[in-house]
Amino acid sequence: MIDRQRMFAVRLYGKGDIRIDKVLKPISTLREQARIKVKAVGICGSDLNAYDRSDWKNPFILGHEFSGIVDEVGDDCYDGFNQLLREGTKVAVDPNQPCGKCEPCEKGHPNLCTAVHFTGFYPDNGALQELISVPARCCFPVPDTIEFESAALLETLGVALHAIDLISLKAGYSATILGAGPIGLCILQILRSMNIAPIFIVDQFDWRLKIGKELGGLPLNFTRVDPAEFILQSTGNRGTDVVFEAAWAGEAARQAAEIVIAGGKLVMIGIPKDDKLVFEHSTLRRKGLTVIMVRRMKHTYPRSIQLLERGTVDLIKLISHRFPLKKTAEAFTLNAGYKDQVLKVIIEM
Repeated sequence: MIDRQRMFAVRLYGKGDIRIDKVLKPISTLREQARIKVKAVGICGSDLNAYDRSDWKNPFILGHEFSGIVDEVGDDCYDGFNQLLREGTKVAVDPNQPCGKCEPCEKGHPNLCTAVHFTGFYPDNGALQELISVPARCCFPVPDTIEFESAALLETLGVALHAIDLISLKAGYSATILGAGPIGLCILQILRSMNIAPIFIVDQFDWRLKIGKELGGLPLNFTRVDPAEFILQSTGNRGTDVVFEAAWAGEAARQAAEIVIAGGKLVMIGIPKDDKLVFEHSTLRRKGLTVIMVRRMKHTYPRSIQLLERGTVDLIKLISHRFPLKKTAEAFTLNAGYKDQVLKVIIEM
């Protein structure tokens, strides 16, 4: 007998403990809420951080990079463009659900909301389930020319776009990107469209650096060459105008400070596993550096959709692996171990 009240979902029970469960379907008719039939979910570095922890009081559902089709809507459902949201619409979903009332929200910083709900971050359940209920305002319709996989990665692209928004880039600037993961490669593509050059991109995995080179970056493998020494020599001991740290912080933070020019800016995106960020104080002081911390993004979906439509950014190129929902545990094992030349993993529904 078919159980029409339940659906499949992937839940994290503890460190590395992912299970397929049957859970109740979400209510679909709440005011200003839309129920989404999930089509694609990306695995992100922050998901891997959660996967590596064991302090959850209750099992919960991961997944904050996702897209789908509007299954049902409640009353007063207006999308992220403030248009009436209709059933059957193909959407990308912003996982950030700010309160809109706290001081950061009122100052225009919903990414810093003090009462935020964020899809897929404990205790809020995420998108690794067949259906999910979300605020209609978080839904952004996308054209048929954008694949569900690309639509799911608009969150990744949005973080990259927000990181660039936080600084004033000028014509003729140069840049370094530490980390050739999905966010680093999105930053690279955007910088290329802005005629920033040269753009050095640093990583330890050759397969990621290969894609970075194809996208116009100058690749450096830090296991074979000291990136700070190489970049300083290549720029006449000047360094680059800005450095984006899009790895796991740690040693990359200190390298970033060595690479950037005096008076330059460090844009810190990576989330260190040990929750520590260490610099040489004398380097920051002597150079008079500005350190900018990136917290998610704010209202970047409309521009991200435009970048995809224009072909400025290619997100499909970043996808290395695809798994069905029932093999999500295998997907996390592969991604966490950086096996099989992994770059971006998509869970297909």
